[in-house]
Formats: sequence, C-alpha cells, structure tokens
Amino acid sequence: MSRAEAERCVLAGRVAVNGVRTLDPERPTNPERDTVSIDGRPLRAARKVYLAMNKPAGCITTAKDPLGRPTAYDLLPPGAGSLQAVGRLDADTSGLLLFTNDTDFAARVADAGGGVEKVYVARIGGRLRPEDARRFESGVELDGTVTRPARCRVLESDERAARVEVTLTEGRNRQVRRMWEALGYPVLELERVRVGPVTLTGLAPGRTRPLDEFERTVILLEEH
Repeated sequence: MSRAEAERCVLAGRVAVNGVRTLDPERPTNPERDTVSIDGRPLRAARKVYLAMNKPAGCITTAKDPLGRPTAYDLLPPGAGSLQAVGRLDADTSGLLLFTNDTDFAARVADAGGGVEKVYVARIGGRLRPEDARRFESGVELDGTVTRPARCRVLESDERAARVEVTLTEGRNRQVRRMWEALGYPVLELERVRVGPVTLTGLAPGRTRPLDEFERTVILLEEH
C-alpha cells in the first residue's frame, strides 16, 4: 500500500497491533517485536526489491502525471510491487535511476552528506575554460551554500561545446545543470551513468535489472 492507503486502513479500524485495534496512524510500532494485522490477517515484511533502470529522456520521475506525460514508473516490470525512485532525474535527463522499497537503502543513496558517488556525462554549450572546470570541482554556490567538492574530466572539447564527465557525492535538485549554468554553460544533454558501483553497462534505454548483492553491499558500506 501507499502511505495514504495505509493511513486510511488504520482510520477505518481495519488494523490491529498485538491484537488491539488502533485508530492512530502515527502510533510507534516495532515490526521486530509487534504483530500488526489487517482485517485479522498478520502482515509480513515485503520482499525487498532493488532495481536499476536506464531512464530515457522524456520520461518524468513521478508515479502519476496529470498532464499524461510518460513516467519512469510506466517502465517498471509487471509485479514489481510498490517501489519508489531513489532521487529523481528530470525529464530531459537520461540514464541510471534506482528503485526500491527499502527505505534505509534509499536514504543511504540519497544522503545529502555524501558518500555514494553519482557520475554524469554532460554536453555543455560553449568552449570550456580550464579555470571554470576547476571552479566546478571546488564548489559552486547554489541557494546560498557551496556545493561539495566534485570531479570534472573533459572527454571532448571544441569551440562550440564540451563533453565532460562529472562526479558528485550529493544530490541537490537539478544540481549538475544548475552548477554549469551558474558558471555560464548551458547543459545541452545530460546522462547519469553510475551510482556507487551500479552502472548502465548492458542496460538498454527503458529497461530494468535487479541489483546484485555486491552492488547493494558496496552502497551500504561506502563512507559518509
């Protein structure tokens, strides 16, 4: 169930904790000690699901869109269950997007304190000056605070545009685009190619695959 659906079930008196009906959706409950039931049936923990998706450009990262635009959730495999995207990629950004029902795992990946690397390949307009690449790495002020140190590697460059690989350890809203725009470079294309140890290798646009145990473990063990 979604959080809203679960709350409605509690308010309707369908949920009991240790055999006692509760009408308080905010009641503290420990699933390791307490027995929670709905309509008299004990609940079991949902099977943990971890998926990597190669999101195509043009898809938005919301479950439903009132404008009827395609969403990344439409591309999830049948029977995947109730999953949440870990962070977001805007509609014009393609590449790696993780989905899970494990809230601890999602919080670890999205932790603003850093630790889990996110790698992007961007094509930016204009001739990239070396001093601006260094400014990107040292930090750019966004919303009154300076971004964490980053890495920038120039893959191709000419007078009209540059193709760069950038590595961040935080995930502010539209961060890569906003950092380059703050330095005077419009982002023409953007793709996320890696999150921690998880890459796009072998994953076609619009397809998903499960994360393996190594990938999950490395993400959880990466330093803050």
